[in-house]
Amino acid sequence: MEPLKYLGEVAPLPTQRPHAGMLRREAAETEPSAPRRHPRCRAHHHPPTPSPPVREKHAPAPSSRSGAPRFERQEGMRKQLQYMLSHVTSNYMPSEDPKALAGHSKTRQNTEVSASPRGQAEMAASCTFAVSAPFGASSSSSSARRSRRFGVVAMASVGQKVYVPGVAVSEGNGGLPKISLKSPQGSEAEIYLFGGCVTSWKVPSGKDLLFVRPDAVFNGQKPISGGIPHCFPQFGPGAIQQHGFARNVNWSITDSEVTEGDPAVTLERKDDSYSRSMWDFSFQALYKVTLHSTSLSTTLTIINTDDKPFSFNSALHTYFSASIAGVSVKGLKGSKTLNKDPDLKNPLEGKEEREEVTFPGFVDCVYLGAPSELTLDNGLGDKIVISNTNWSDAVLWNPHLQMEACYKDFVCVENAKIETVQLGPKESWVAEQKIELI
Repeated sequence: MEPLKYLGEVAPLPTQRPHAGMLRREAAETEPSAPRRHPRCRAHHHPPTPSPPVREKHAPAPSSRSGAPRFERQEGMRKQLQYMLSHVTSNYMPSEDPKALAGHSKTRQNTEVSASPRGQAEMAASCTFAVSAPFGASSSSSSARRSRRFGVVAMASVGQKVYVPGVAVSEGNGGLPKISLKSPQGSEAEIYLFGGCVTSWKVPSGKDLLFVRPDAVFNGQKPISGGIPHCFPQFGPGAIQQHGFARNVNWSITDSEVTEGDPAVTLERKDDSYSRSMWDFSFQALYKVTLHSTSLSTTLTIINTDDKPFSFNSALHTYFSASIAGVSVKGLKGSKTLNKDPDLKNPLEGKEEREEVTFPGFVDCVYLGAPSELTLDNGLGDKIVISNTNWSDAVLWNPHLQMEACYKDFVCVENAKIETVQLGPKESWVAEQKIELI
């Protein structure tokens, strides 16, 4: 079969839209110095290319392709790339619209956001996020719950949102970095990286069920008084500072995810020179906070990364908004008690006999072997179920006249591990808490 022959240029029809090849040929013909190039035919036959002109020694070699066609190709590629990016951005980037979240059943984000030094507001975070892929989706029945990742990277700093549905990082009180969680149903939570402290939990009605004391400071020097502070590796007074150091140091974000619209973030704290000056062990603490429509869940994991065993105590010192005159706690009847009233240093052992514990005055009582579920009536018309796994003990506290300015407005119902936990090298301990409005 004889090869096809080049028969010359064919002008496009009046209604035919010129394509990139035509533009390149026209550009080449209008350029005097550009050598004429034969267009490719459908059989991919290329007429012989004329030999390059003889060059002098050291003379720069001319481009094998003329400037105008090469520019057209680059420009075309650039426009095509812009179109593809704009198409992906406008159609597949995550949205904070609750309706749009339904299409992203699970979105995970690996981040590394470290709190700034105490009292400083500058912080930057590099956040990688992914959404469900629109191409090549699985045909299985579980495909709606799966997600794929693609290489989209966003930079976030204080004052900027992290573009993952329901999760944002901004500057909080005192310039301290703050994480905000929002669910599609309208619930919200705030977590400060200093102390890894949850300071707010709002249900869809907008009511905040946690309490931060009016004397709380946000200066990165003292623990935040309110919300859900950490007590680790010590609860109460002891060999190191009151309630340990975990509430008085910076934590960092290591992971975040959105599952069926519910956002979650995982914080991390490791040993450093500050912690070792008080407690000379290597450890890793992970703290996951998950926001649901009417509940807030936390998971604390302590890992021994040392080559020797260590022991610790821990608690979540949760402050609930309340009207103390109407507060009651159910579920503690039959538990062994260590009552610190009247002597904090020599608590009285006893047994709880009441169906409901009330707060007519000063209350500071430890309940050993407490049930895994308690019910709090906060006196404001709300009932909150406090459930847990592996927090074996509970603490009730209200300072009464010791904090005359605010004692009427809160009550502490704390999940705790009073008995010492022993961890060998590479061993871990996990405890979960869930507070839910019913």
